[in-house]
Amino acid sequence: MFITPKKANSLNDKLVLYLNDALSMENASMQRLQSRIKQTRLQDSKQQMEHHLEETKEQQNRLRQLISNRNGKPQKIRHNYLFLLHPNF
Repeated sequence: MFITPKKANSLNDKLVLYLNDALSMENASMQRLQSRIKQTRLQDSKQQMEHHLEETKEQQNRLRQLISNRNGKPQKIRHNYLFLLHPNF
Protein backbone atom coordinates (compact mmCIF):
# COMPACT_ATOMS: atom_id res chain seq x y z
CA MET A 1 0.00 0.00 0.00
CA PHE A 2 1.43 3.35 -1.08
CA ILE A 3 0.73 6.11 1.42
CA THR A 4 0.84 9.80 0.61
CA PRO A 5 1.19 12.44 3.35
CA LYS A 6 -2.49 13.39 2.93
CA LYS A 7 -3.58 9.76 3.40
CA ALA A 8 -1.41 9.12 6.47
CA ASN A 9 -4.15 9.05 9.08
CA SER A 10 -3.10 6.31 11.47
CA LEU A 11 0.10 6.10 13.46
CA ASN A 12 1.10 3.07 11.36
CA ASP A 13 0.57 5.03 8.13
CA LYS A 14 2.71 7.86 9.44
CA LEU A 15 5.43 5.42 10.45
CA VAL A 16 5.40 3.81 6.98
CA LEU A 17 5.62 7.27 5.41
CA TYR A 18 8.57 8.15 7.65
CA LEU A 19 10.34 4.85 6.89
CA ASN A 20 9.85 5.36 3.15
CA ASP A 21 11.32 8.84 3.49
CA ALA A 22 14.35 7.33 5.23
CA LEU A 23 14.59 4.72 2.45
CA SER A 24 14.57 7.43 -0.21
CA MET A 25 17.49 9.13 1.58
CA GLU A 26 19.39 5.83 1.59
CA ASN A 27 18.62 5.41 -2.12
CA ALA A 28 20.08 8.84 -2.86
CA SER A 29 23.11 8.05 -0.72
CA MET A 30 23.74 4.84 -2.69
CA GLN A 31 23.95 6.69 -5.98
CA ARG A 32 26.29 9.32 -4.58
CA LEU A 33 28.55 6.70 -3.00
CA GLN A 34 28.73 4.66 -6.19
CA SER A 35 29.68 7.76 -8.13
CA ARG A 36 32.34 8.79 -5.59
CA ILE A 37 33.85 5.29 -5.56
CA LYS A 38 34.32 5.44 -9.33
CA GLN A 39 35.97 8.86 -9.07
CA THR A 40 38.28 8.08 -6.14
CA ARG A 41 41.89 7.26 -6.90
CA LEU A 42 43.09 6.69 -3.34
CA GLN A 43 42.71 3.01 -2.53
CA ASP A 44 42.24 3.52 1.22
CA SER A 45 39.45 6.04 0.64
CA LYS A 46 37.88 3.78 -1.95
CA GLN A 47 37.85 0.85 0.51
CA GLN A 48 36.24 2.98 3.21
CA MET A 49 33.53 4.14 0.81
CA GLU A 50 32.93 0.57 -0.39
CA HIS A 51 32.47 -0.49 3.24
CA HIS A 52 30.03 2.37 3.75
CA LEU A 53 28.22 1.29 0.56
CA GLU A 54 27.73 -2.21 1.99
CA GLU A 55 26.38 -0.74 5.24
CA THR A 56 23.99 1.41 3.22
CA LYS A 57 22.72 -1.67 1.33
CA GLU A 58 22.09 -3.41 4.66
CA GLN A 59 20.21 -0.37 5.94
CA GLN A 60 18.07 -0.31 2.78
CA ASN A 61 17.19 -3.96 3.30
CA ARG A 62 16.26 -3.35 6.95
CA LEU A 63 14.06 -0.39 5.98
CA ARG A 64 12.32 -2.40 3.22
CA GLN A 65 11.63 -5.19 5.70
CA LEU A 66 10.28 -2.78 8.33
CA ILE A 67 8.00 -1.14 5.76
CA SER A 68 6.71 -4.51 4.55
CA ASN A 69 6.16 -5.68 8.12
CA ARG A 70 3.93 -2.61 8.64
CA ASN A 71 1.86 -3.57 5.55
CA GLY A 72 3.45 -0.79 3.53
CA LYS A 73 5.05 -0.78 0.12
CA PRO A 74 8.75 0.16 -0.04
CA GLN A 75 9.20 2.93 -2.57
CA LYS A 76 12.01 3.08 -5.09
CA ILE A 77 11.97 6.85 -5.21
CA ARG A 78 15.12 8.81 -4.57
CA HIS A 79 15.09 12.34 -3.25
CA ASN A 80 17.98 14.63 -4.00
CA TYR A 81 18.37 15.80 -0.41
CA LEU A 82 21.73 17.41 -1.08
CA PHE A 83 20.01 19.75 -3.54
CA LEU A 84 17.22 20.45 -1.06
CA LEU A 85 19.69 21.28 1.69
CA HIS A 86 21.98 23.28 -0.59
CA PRO A 87 19.87 24.90 -3.35
CA ASN A 88 22.95 26.58 -4.85
CA PHE A 89 24.77 23.27 -5.24
